[in-house]
Amino acid sequence: MTPRGRIPQGLKRGVLSEDAVYNLLWDRDKLLRRMKELGRD
Repeated sequence: MTPRGRIPQGLKRGVLSEDAVYNLLWDRDKLLRRMKELGRD
């Protein structure tokens, strides 16, 4: 932060939503299950 308490113009920022984290974990779980399935074949 700048001395006046403002965020600098060039600072990259974003929002990490709960949905994004949930979707990431869900996709990771699906991929892991699929990989295990393929490993058995």
